[in-house]
Amino acid sequence: MDEALHDLGGIRVDRPPRPLGLDRIFERAQGWKAGAPSKPVRTPSPPPTAVTLALPAPLADPGASSPLGALFAYADLLPLVLEHISRPGELATAARVCRDWAGIARRALYRDIWVRPWDPAPKEKFLRVFETLAANAELCAAVRSLDVRFFPLDITGDERNALEDMVLQAFRQMNNLERLVWTRDRSMFAELFDIVTRLPKLHHVELSGHATRLFEPALLATMDQLRDLRVYMPDVAFRIALSDVITLLCERPIGGLEGLALICKSFNLINDDMLRALAPYLSSLKRLQLIGCTRITRTGVYDVLREADGIEELILDAPPHSDLIDLSGAPELSSLKTFSLSFPAPNGREVLEPGDMPLLRRTDTLTALELTLSTNGAHTAQRNRLLPIPAFEALTSQIDFHRLTRLALLNLVIDSDTLSAILDVSPALEELYISIASRRVLQHTAALASAPLRILHANAPESAGPTRTDLAGLALYMPKVQQIGSLNRVYEVHRRFDGDRLVVELARWSQIMTPGYFQVWRP
Repeated sequence: MDEALHDLGGIRVDRPPRPLGLDRIFERAQGWKAGAPSKPVRTPSPPPTAVTLALPAPLADPGASSPLGALFAYADLLPLVLEHISRPGELATAARVCRDWAGIARRALYRDIWVRPWDPAPKEKFLRVFETLAANAELCAAVRSLDVRFFPLDITGDERNALEDMVLQAFRQMNNLERLVWTRDRSMFAELFDIVTRLPKLHHVELSGHATRLFEPALLATMDQLRDLRVYMPDVAFRIALSDVITLLCERPIGGLEGLALICKSFNLINDDMLRALAPYLSSLKRLQLIGCTRITRTGVYDVLREADGIEELILDAPPHSDLIDLSGAPELSSLKTFSLSFPAPNGREVLEPGDMPLLRRTDTLTALELTLSTNGAHTAQRNRLLPIPAFEALTSQIDFHRLTRLALLNLVIDSDTLSAILDVSPALEELYISIASRRVLQHTAALASAPLRILHANAPESAGPTRTDLAGLALYMPKVQQIGSLNRVYEVHRRFDGDRLVVELARWSQIMTPGYFQVWRP
């Protein structure tokens, strides 16, 4: 090291305090009580001293940049470096470095905002977020995605009026908002909906369909950039307006919707006649999701698919009367990449047979397959059925599993033999969501160690399912896994080296995006 470094004074770094050594104190006390001779007392160690670390020599030219400061000489590189930081806590830390970092970090921190019921203290978070946004127009301009699934409906009277004014003020300043999720029932109101439909860049909207006496859904037809519409639990008022909305959106210069999702618990006003009437106006669809629409059948779905031949994602429920479990005669979908189907469990049998499996039209473009076993039973355990290898082979005869990168088999319970067969025929698989009877299925499947999985989620009864320790041990032998979980527990996988030893630790989910399991799971 250059000797000049040692002639300049230094910075003082205090050593951390030593532990108290209570174990030795209690050991001596126990020996004294038992009458054993005490161990000789050693001379106490001297107190820790401060360490002096050498500082670099001053620059000969006061106007020049130091080696460390030179890292910031290229201002264009700074955003490229900071864009790789995604965790909110890390962005908040970066914002404290300097003004330049603060501006970049704040824009990244407020680009994606979410308030969800499972967040710690969601009410406090909601109030503080909108209080901050309402008072800072520059932060509102940074917001691109706003995902709000919680709203403090318990606030009433004058406080509710003040809250709504604060929310309205924030939305008036979100001119760059592109994606909005606002799904809490009865949280949308007329003044807010009017502002939302006039935001110039908003192209993705998810909202509660409870519109009666709250807002006018027909205003959706005035949105110039709307491409994706997802409606949860639409009521009669929304259903009546929906046909005109879809028709008018199709007349825009940019064309009609590219994504449509109608997610219901049990709604009989969406039927084949409605789908047939809307089919000519849905020719631009790339994503279609119909859940809980109890009056649709294969006939109505086929009418839409004949017009929307560019569908890339298709998500359906198959009630017993719908005939949607047999899609072998569906129109050819040459662009289909994701297919998801919820189909009923057979009565009276715990083990599925090949004839119980859905029939699908073979396609060479499918990369994601999601199958969920459903039932009218109230308890989830009533719909679990064992998926043996013969029933699984009924799927492999229809679908090219070599192309699949994501597979979800929910409530279809598999054993270690079936799991091994899945991994054997799916060499490109990156995401796997399965149901198992116990943790032993994972422990007895040696093929997991060489699988290229990034995400593994294995549901099992809580008493027999994998613990956090089990999942950490499994992640140790799966070199590419980044996310692992069971039931509603989702963990990030962190790896580090302790000397030459690889240590794998699981951490609570901290990413902005929703974990993969909650994107495929259906109640």
